[in-house]
Amino acid sequence: FSKCGKYLFFLSNRTFEPIMGFVDQNHIFLDMAKPYVLILQKGDPTPFAPKNDVENNEEDKDDSRSDNVVISPLADFESRSVVAPVKAGNLFRLESINGGFIFLKKTENEFLKYQTVTDENSGTNLELYEFDLKLGEDKLLMSGISQYHLSADGKKMIYKAGSKFGIVDAGKEAKVGDGSLRLSDAKIKINKKEEFLQMFNEAWRIQRDWFYDENMHGLNWEKTGEKYRKFVPYCGT
Repeated sequence: FSKCGKYLFFLSNRTFEPIMGFVDQNHIFLDMAKPYVLILQKGDPTPFAPKNDVENNEEDKDDSRSDNVVISPLADFESRSVVAPVKAGNLFRLESINGGFIFLKKTENEFLKYQTVTDENSGTNLELYEFDLKLGEDKLLMSGISQYHLSADGKKMIYKAGSKFGIVDAGKEAKVGDGSLRLSDAKIKINKKEEFLQMFNEAWRIQRDWFYDENMHGLNWEKTGEKYRKFVPYCGT
């Protein structure tokens, strides 16, 4: 959702501009993704509508609905979805920031049916772009990265570039190496007793929710959890 509460941003692979394979003369669809903007309140104008002189003089007017997001029924969903003026590409990981959104773009073609970008990605073939909703245009923020995550308040961003990590300002241009983190200096404190209890409760819930027999073969699962949970504090490390 946009920070102003008026839009929902998403990526969609619906741009069909095939190229012809050189050898077998088959059609190939590569750059299919574009960002889209769903207008949440029916009747609101598209953010890409031309501005008149009056609107230009009232740019500082606060028209946000961040505390009261209004979502219209699904009727006319398609008519309220507008494509952002961004060149189609192999796009991933769209996140909302103040004034727009950011997303990743793969710089190399990959001929895989299902493609994802996860924290396990170690390649450096991704570019990070920002789209400014008011200007209606995108710009390159970083290149040569593997992944990124925004802070909870959306002001900072941690990036991964191969085995390198760094923290930079969200929505600002940066390069690999900026805000570098030395993970060799990182120290993590773990409370084993709390961790073991969390592991026990998670395993207990998984069995409760996903066991093939809803009746648990007649076993009182609540009592079973209580019976064995009291032994967790005595587990060794």
